[in-house]
Parts: sequence; C-alpha cells; structure tokens
Amino acid sequence: MPHPLGDSPEIPDYILLRKIGSGSYGDVYLARGVTGLFRAVKVVYKSRFPDSVPFEREMRGLEKFARISLIETSQLAVLHIGKSNDGSYFYYVMELADDIVKRQEIEPENYKPLTLREHSEKKQTLAINDCLRIGIQLATALKSLHRYGLVHRDIKPSNIVYVNGIPKLADIGLVAQSSQELSIVGTEGYLAPEGPGSPQADLFALGKVLYEIATGLDRKRFPMLPDKLSSHPEQSLLLEFNEVLLKTCDPRMEKRYADAADLLDALHLIQAGKSLRRLNFAEKSLKTAAKWITLLAVVATIAVSGAFLERRRANASEKLLQYAAALTQARSSIAQGDLGFARNRLRLGKELRKASSDGFEWRALNMLAQGTGSTLFRPKGPRIMKLDSTSDGQLFAVHDYSTDVNVYSTETLEQIATISGVSELGGITPSGSHMFGANLSGRATLWSIEAEPIISIICDDEGRFRPLGIDHSETCFGLIDGQSNKLVRIRPKHRPQILNLALPNQDTAQWQLFRSAVSTKGETIIAWVSLVEATPKFLVTHADSKFSASSQYLPDRPHSVGFDETGPWICLAEEGTLLRKSNEKQFEPDKSSPFPALTSHRVILPDGAEIIVHAEKATFRHSDKNTILAGHASDITSVTSTGTVFITGSEDGEIRIWPLNNIEQKQARFQAWNAHGKYELLAFTHDGRIAVRSGEKECAILNSDTLALETTKPGVFDFLEKADGTEIALSSDGIVLLEDTKSGEGSIIQEGAFLRVFSSPNNRADFAISSKGSLYRIKGNQVTKLNLPFDWSSIVSIETEDSGSFVWAVDSFRTLSLWDLNLNSQRWAIDLGALSPEIVYNAVDDTLYILLSNGQVQHRDAQTGDLLAEQSTGSPSPECLVISPLENRLLVGGREGLIHVLSLDQLAYLAALPVTDSLPVHTIALNKDVTRLAILGKSGPVRVIKADY
Repeated sequence: MPHPLGDSPEIPDYILLRKIGSGSYGDVYLARGVTGLFRAVKVVYKSRFPDSVPFEREMRGLEKFARISLIETSQLAVLHIGKSNDGSYFYYVMELADDIVKRQEIEPENYKPLTLREHSEKKQTLAINDCLRIGIQLATALKSLHRYGLVHRDIKPSNIVYVNGIPKLADIGLVAQSSQELSIVGTEGYLAPEGPGSPQADLFALGKVLYEIATGLDRKRFPMLPDKLSSHPEQSLLLEFNEVLLKTCDPRMEKRYADAADLLDALHLIQAGKSLRRLNFAEKSLKTAAKWITLLAVVATIAVSGAFLERRRANASEKLLQYAAALTQARSSIAQGDLGFARNRLRLGKELRKASSDGFEWRALNMLAQGTGSTLFRPKGPRIMKLDSTSDGQLFAVHDYSTDVNVYSTETLEQIATISGVSELGGITPSGSHMFGANLSGRATLWSIEAEPIISIICDDEGRFRPLGIDHSETCFGLIDGQSNKLVRIRPKHRPQILNLALPNQDTAQWQLFRSAVSTKGETIIAWVSLVEATPKFLVTHADSKFSASSQYLPDRPHSVGFDETGPWICLAEEGTLLRKSNEKQFEPDKSSPFPALTSHRVILPDGAEIIVHAEKATFRHSDKNTILAGHASDITSVTSTGTVFITGSEDGEIRIWPLNNIEQKQARFQAWNAHGKYELLAFTHDGRIAVRSGEKECAILNSDTLALETTKPGVFDFLEKADGTEIALSSDGIVLLEDTKSGEGSIIQEGAFLRVFSSPNNRADFAISSKGSLYRIKGNQVTKLNLPFDWSSIVSIETEDSGSFVWAVDSFRTLSLWDLNLNSQRWAIDLGALSPEIVYNAVDDTLYILLSNGQVQHRDAQTGDLLAEQSTGSPSPECLVISPLENRLLVGGREGLIHVLSLDQLAYLAALPVTDSLPVHTIALNKDVTRLAILGKSGPVRVIKADY
C-alpha cells in the first residue's frame, strides 16, 4: 500500500497517494478519503498562470460545474472544491476513473486511469455500435453542459475517462462559460478552425475523437477512410457513421450540427438501424426538386407539376424513413426502461405520420411505453410536491406545485375534498379527519377534511413553518426557519413543544432543509445542506421519540432518509450507499442491504416487502426478488402506500397507481399444446376471444387480455365458427357439425381422419383436408369430396377467396398453385425459388402475399400469379404473416422473437414489435378490430400484443 506523499499539497480529509497525471496548470493525484474510498484530486497552482485573472476564472467555472455535476449523472462528479490557506492553489475532488487493467478494482500501487487514449494510441478500431454508444453518451454530456452555458474546450481521447464502464469528459478544469473571452486551449487536430470556446467547437472535437476510434486513423487524416474499405467487416455501418462525422467535423461552423441534441438525433437514427445516407440523399433530392421547380416554371406549367409530384414523393419517403427510425428508437428505449424517451420518439413518429389514425405498430409500442402494472391516474401537470394517505388507506392526498391539495377516495378514485391556501403539505392525519401543513403565511395549520374546512393555526411561533410529517398518534412535526432552526412537536390538544437544534457552525453555514422523514413512533430525521461554499456540505440530525437530538456531517449528498424496523437510515447518492445508526450517536455504512443508485424514496409494506424509488423507476423487493417497475417519464418526486396500492407522482405532474397484488405478475401467458406440425389452431372467435389447441383432442378459449382459460372444447382439435352460430369441428371421429356450441352437442357429418378445416375470408365457403390428402367442401351438413389430382396433405399453406371457387396452395416443394374448384383443375403453378411457410389473400386488391423463408415477401396477382413487387420482411427467419386490410399493413412473425410491420401501399418497413421472452414465433392471428395480435410460440406458449386505440 503506498504511503502518503511527503512533498504534496495538504487536502483536508484526503491522503494523496500517487501523482497520476500532470498538465500545464496542475497535477492530478490518486487519493484516499477518510471513508476509505479512492478519489482523484486535481491541484491547480496559481503560479502556473500568467496572472490571477485566469486562475480565479477557472475556479469560478468549476464552482458552477460542481453544482451541475450533482444533478447531471452524465458528467464526471465533482465532490468537493477547496482552496489553500495562502491562496496559492485550489483543488477539487472527483470520481476516480476505472483502472486500465482491473477496471473498478483499484490497486493504488499499479493504478493507471482508463481513458479512450488506450484505443486511439494503438490505432485500434472499435465496433461501430460501440462508437455509437460512446458518441451518444458523450453527446448527452455535452448537451447538459451546453444547456447550462458551459463548454469543455479540450475534448480529446486522453480527456475521456471511463467511470464504472461509462465514458465521461475529464479535465473539467477547462470548463468555462461559453460567453467568456478565453485563452486558447485545445489540442491540435481536435481544435476547430474558429478556435475553442463554443458548443460547435466542442462538437467538432468530439467528432474527431469518434473518427479515430471508428477508423483507426489519426485525426489529421480526416476525412480519409481506411484502406481496403470494400473488405471492411462493417463497411455499410461505417459509411453511415461517416455521414455523422462529415457533418460534425465540417470546417464551416454553420454546416455542422446546430447543437448536441441534433447530433444525438443523428446517432440515435443510425443506432436504430436506419440509413442516414439515404435520408441525406432524400434531403438533397428535395433541394434538387425545388431547383427544378423554379427552372421548369419558366418552361412549362405541366413540368412544374411533375417536379412538384416528385418532390412530394421524396418528402413522403423521407418522412416514412424518419417515422420508422423514431419507432425503432422507441422500441430500443422501452427495452432499456427509458419510457420517457420512448414516448418522446412516439410523439415524434405521430407528428411525422400525420395519419387519420395511428397504425397497429404505433399503438402497440405506445401501450408498452406506458409501463406495466400501473394505472395512469393523472396525466402531466404541475410538479407533484407530496402524496400522503391515511393509515387505513381509504383516502390519499395530492399536493402539486399549486396552493391546492386534492383528497381522493382510494376505492372509487373520486375527489372528495379540495383544501386551498396550502404552501406545504405535511400529510393527512391517520384517522383521515384533518390535513396538516403550512398555510400561505408560513404558519402551522390543521384543515378539517369537510365540505366547509375548518382551519386552525396550531403554532404561531416567529419564522416560517416547514411541515415534516405526522406519526400514528396524530402528532405533527415541523421546523421553524429563522436565525436558529427549531424542531416543533405538536400533540393533539397540547401546546407545541419546541426544540432548539444546535447545528454546527449555524451562523456561517446557514443550514437549509434538504430531506426529512417522520417515523410512526414519533422520531424525526432531517438532512441539511449548506450552500455557502462552492461545494455543498451536508449534515443530518436525528431526534428520538424523547425529543432529544444529535447531528453529524455526511460524506456525500443524502438522496433519501427514512425509518424501518431497525431505526433511521440514510441513502447516499454515492452508488446507493446505506447508512444506519449503529449506536446512539453515529450513522455508519451498512453493506448488507445496498440500494439502487439515486434512491429517492423507500416505502416499507405491512408484509415486509419494500418499494425503493430511484429516478423514474421503482424496485419492488419481496421474498428476495426484485421487480423493476417502469411507467413514469420523469423522476418520481413522491410516493405513498395505502396497503392495497401504492401511488407515485413525478416531476412532470403524472400520477400512477400500482396495485400491490399485481406487481409480480408477468405478462399474460398460456401454454398450449403443439405437435410441431405445419398447422396449429390459433384464431379469434366472433366475440373477440382466442381459440387455440390445448391438447391432442382439446381446444381452449382464452380471454384476449389476460389469456385466462374461459372454456374448453373436449374432443375437438380444430374448429371454425359459422355466421349462423354453428361450428364446424374436427374430432377423432371426423367432421362434426356443432349446432349447440355451449353444450358441445353435434352430429358427425363426415367420418374419417382429418388434418384441418379452413374457410373463405367471409365464411361463405368451408373446406377440410383429410389425412389421406383429399380436399372436401362443406355446405351446411353436406360434405363433398373434390376430385383434384393433388396431395393436399403436403401443403404448407392454403388460401381461398370469398366464393370458395378458387384455392391457392403452397406445397413443401416450393410450388405455388391456383386451383379452379368449379372445373376441378389446376390453372397454373409457379416455382417460388424458396420455401414459403405462409400465404395470405387480400380480397381488396385481389393480391396474394407470399412469405418466403429467405426473408422476403412477394406480392403477386392472384389471378395470373404475376410478380407485382417484392420487399424485405426484416426477419432473417420468418414463419408466418397476417394482413390488416383496414390499415394496409402486413405483420410478419419470425423465429427471432419479433413481429415485423410492413406498409403495403408504400412497400416500406415500419417497425419491429418485441414478443415477451423473445419467443420464437410459430403462427399469429389478428382480431377484427386490429387491437390484439395473438402469438403461438414454437413449443406452445401463447402471448398477446395489445394495441388499443
């Protein structure tokens, strides 16, 4: 273990172990804090500046950045800033970068920070997807930095460090106001032609960094691409990425991306698998079309019309491409749990599409983006300040960023009272009779929850009253701000008790309330913040039920405080570190139960389960299981539990209600029987339920929302419904006509062994295929064998039109044929060149859609078999397809566990929809309202995708 450096600056609470870096203005050290954690400490010396002005300017920039880094996780966190007593240097404490070998495991003797330089110096190229990820993370950091009016000024590989595997911008001492007159800093090759100090210059430098890691070439060779590009393993993706680099590093500032947000959009577009080159080409086509319009207007009006139509087509193509990219980004964000960004992308897609109704793909993703397991009680509005509920869970109160508090019934969700004139809500009394808080004059107040609320001032001490909460005995707690902070305890029918809190350095620190909690037994915990110095200081006070208080400093920002069965606890922002009061005086780390980083709330449920809120998500911990709950688009600001539900409110004013008994339920599922045959029953009934084969001789009818089993059809393995209410079913005895579908009673109308029954699109014509390969027509209770020279048991897929006069079939030999049943003859046969697992007939335009095993779908004239068009399905191994004539969509299921949605009118790929558990798809069925897609997996599991309007 290294010893403290003998000749080094003194840094309070830190021991400098090794110098790990040096620059023009200062040195960077590996340091160990009093808590044992390793940090990076940079010392900046006044003597290395030409005068004191830039020295002071650098420190001011850091002070502003330090505050930002506390709330922007994309930035390298500055944990403390200080200055030597003689003013000869200032220093700042930062997160430590990962080790180049051991990553997060730090060995001080051998530690070397991991930076992006390790790749650029070795001329190593990274996979383009890794370059995209790094670019997105760093562009996100620049976006937040620029939003606060700051710029970095010297982005280069050695100034990009990895912290817990995430790339972050280092050397933040260079951060400054973008409006300042700055000394020229920066590094040759990364420096923009106009010099540093602007957001566009930062983007230019970032582009050069990304160029190096993507191509393996020195930044001075930009815009050259690698030799032997034709054999590059990621040629296509590299060329797409290069489109971004060309614009980011354009020597003309006005030609670059306007800001980091625009760069992020471009990177997300490529990450979503869309072509930026094609999009740029479309934009150029638009400009070309516009020029032609101007030119041809002089020649002929009709030519203008042609150019105008061409421009409209180019514009439509561009919009469709952007729409598909937005939906792909939404799906990716849903998979990552970033529902806020997913909704943002879906809103963009909706604006781009501008259709009269939203397509199946948009509606399905939109439902997923709302989260699972919760009900949206209130959409966006003013920020939620506090939620609270009564001890019996009958009522809950909502206080948003207004002066009103609304009280609701938990059972009916009806509003039963509105209390006006509230500046801060402390909570509802356990009995539900009163509400406690501060009025607009800052006085402690009780409001009765009645039609005509009775208002009582319960404490009129000088100073502003800050309500903290209520215990189970209906004792109210609060603080009185003033020259000295006072803790107030107000028991029912008693005079207020006031405890003067002797906080350390009260006069100079000016402690402010930061976090607080009240236990059911009447204890309080209060976290304080002091913002007098450049680096915030934090303090915690614990007052027991005897109204005795003690305080101690905290090493990091307390993200949440509270009580559980063991006593008070504090969750620090640093990686969810938990502190507990192990003795009567001190809070100490408890490594036995770490929390997620950025934990803001913790609710203990009666059965011992707990809900831990972190950012916009929550974790439900129960029986050693963790369930992540997502639904909010912004950070959750308050949470309360009624015993049967818990309620969350967020920064954007949204309120969600989560039934506790449904939290651990997974998505609806059912296990069907599957003989791994070419055909298995999966269909929607007339009343919207799902029919599936559940056994060798049994069918099941399922609820289309929950997939709960509602009824079975014993002895039946395939059936179809008729318009007159009867059913045609297959049993081991033959074809059965079921007149009474409820009792299952019917008569055998054709004996023998049969494989399947099928019907025309409007149920006017019905057919059955026998195990011996014969085709039978069914009319009422009459069954007729058709004399056709074909083995129908060999077919893979079959379709018929409304009248039942023609049948199209694909056999296992890749042949598509059309049969005229009136003439008992084959009209034509076509070799498809690839196996076809399924065909679909569209009566609207008399077209056949033939799915091919090579990932293509053919559009053919149903009468002649002529090929009209061919398009990619997006699936490497497609299995099935259905058509939605109402929306002009094709839906394709694949073994990779996705449903691909195609536009028929524009021959375009629109979106991919995820199937739960990435289930390999065997067959799919779409209901008549186009709101449910039933999915049967290869081994029999059933899933459903919902797409409500």
